[in-house]
Amino acid sequence: MSAGPWPGSWASPSEEGRAPGPAASAPVSSTPAAPGSPGSFGAPAGHTPPYHAAPFFTSPAVAPVAPAGSPGAGDNGDGPWEAALRRELAALSSAMPALDPAPLAAETARAGRLHVTRRRAVVTAVSVTLAALVVVPLAFGVTSLAGRVERAVAGSAPGASGSPDVSAAIPGTLRAPLPAPVRFAYQGSCTDDDWDEFAEEFANGCDQWRLVTTTGEQWRVPDVTRHPGDHWTPLLAISQDGDRVVYYGESSPDFMVFDRRRARAERSGMFPLAEDPAPWNTHLVISPRGRWMAADFGAGARAPLPRVQSLTSYRVAVLPRRMRILAVGDDGTVTGTATWDTDAAPGRLATTVLLRVRPNGRTLSSAPIDPALFESGVAVSPDGRAVAVAAERAHPGDDDHGQVVTLDSATGRVLTRREAALPPDAHVAAVRGWASEHEVIVEARRPGGDEDDEEEYSVYAVDVRTGAARPIPLDKAGGVRGQWVPGTLR
Repeated sequence: MSAGPWPGSWASPSEEGRAPGPAASAPVSSTPAAPGSPGSFGAPAGHTPPYHAAPFFTSPAVAPVAPAGSPGAGDNGDGPWEAALRRELAALSSAMPALDPAPLAAETARAGRLHVTRRRAVVTAVSVTLAALVVVPLAFGVTSLAGRVERAVAGSAPGASGSPDVSAAIPGTLRAPLPAPVRFAYQGSCTDDDWDEFAEEFANGCDQWRLVTTTGEQWRVPDVTRHPGDHWTPLLAISQDGDRVVYYGESSPDFMVFDRRRARAERSGMFPLAEDPAPWNTHLVISPRGRWMAADFGAGARAPLPRVQSLTSYRVAVLPRRMRILAVGDDGTVTGTATWDTDAAPGRLATTVLLRVRPNGRTLSSAPIDPALFESGVAVSPDGRAVAVAAERAHPGDDDHGQVVTLDSATGRVLTRREAALPPDAHVAAVRGWASEHEVIVEARRPGGDEDDEEEYSVYAVDVRTGAARPIPLDKAGGVRGQWVPGTLR
C-alpha cells in the first residue's frame, strides 16, 4: 500500500472514511524515505507504506501469586491479607538479602519532577531513604514487604477497571483495541523489591509508561522511552480527543504512532533508519485531533531541523529554522519560539520571538516574547489563537494563588489575566494543557502539613474568562505522579 496523494491546499486532511486496519500478525520490515529539502515534503521512496511496525502482542505482566500447596486464605483463621503477610514474613525471615541503595536512589530521582516545577521534597526523600537503608534496613524491608503483600492480594488482571488508582498492581501490556479514549498517561515507579539483581534492571515493567482510559482501565506500553526529553518533558504526547498517542520508541530511533482503535503502534517514518536523534534534546507534540505531529531536536548547531508530519498521509516536512515547538494545529500550523543572538536590544544578548509557521516553512506571524513566561509550562489553545502561561502579579500577596494568563499567539499581547480560584494554600505550579476551549489544565501545589512533609499536588481546570477552578482527580487518592501527560481531561 503506498502513501495516499497529498492534497493541494493546506487544509487539514480529513480522516473520515478511514477504516481501522487489521492487526498485523508479524513485523514488516521496510526503510522509510529521507525527507526532502527544508520546507518541502519528502516523497516516500519505494512506496513505503505508512504503517510498518510490529504490533503489541506481548504477554501481560502477572503479579505475585501464592505458590501451589502454600497456605491460603482462611488457614489458621487468617484472611487473605493476613495469609499473604504470613507467607511473606516467612520468606523474609529465611533469607534477608542485602539491599542495594543505588538502584532505588536512581529510580527515586527519575520518578521525581525533573522540570522547573519538580517537587522540592525529592532530594530530601532520597537522603532520608539512603539514611534509612543504612540505619534501619529491617524497617525499610517491612515497608517494601507491605507493597508486595498489597500486590499479591490485589491480583493482576490487565487493564483493571474502575476509578484510576496509581497504587494498583502493575497492569498488563496493551493487546487489544481500546474501547475508550485515553484520559492521561503516567510513568510507573519502582521499589527496591522490583529490582532484578541478576539482570541489574527493573525487570517487571514497574517503571514503564501506562495509559489510563476514560473508563479507568490501565494498560502498559513497554516501548515508550524512559529518557526525559528537552526541558525534562516526557517524549510522549496524547491528542486532546484521546484517540492517538505518539511517543519516541525505545527500540527504534523514531517516533511511534498508536491509534487506540487499531491496537498496535506503528513507526511514523519521520526519521530514516540511518538517523538517530538524541532523545534528551527532543520535544514532541500532537495536534488536538491527532492529525499532525511535530518535533524539535534542540538548539545545537548540529541538531536536526524541526519536522512536522501529517498522520493522514505520513508525509514529512522539514522546517527551515531551529525553533522550540510549542504546539501543532489540526491544519499543520506550528506554534513555537525561535531565539538568536543580538547586539541591538538593550539589556539583551539574545532575542526570542513567538512564531506561527506553515508546514511549507512560510511564517504566518512573528512577535517578540519573553522566554521566561514559559518557565512554568505553556499550552496552546485547540484553535491555535491563544497561548496559556502561569504568571505572578508584580506585587503578589501572601494569599495569592497565581495567575493564568493567555496571550495572542500572533502578536504576543495579553488576552486574559485571571487569578486562579484555587483552595486555600494552593498555588499554580505549572500549565499542562487545555481541557476545553475555555479551560486550562494546571497543576497546583500545596505545602505539607509539617515542615518535613512533601508538598501535595493536584490538577484543576481553570476558566480563563473568570478564573473559576474545578478539580480533576487522576486517581482515587487524588495524587499526581511526577511524570504524566494529559489526554482527554475534561
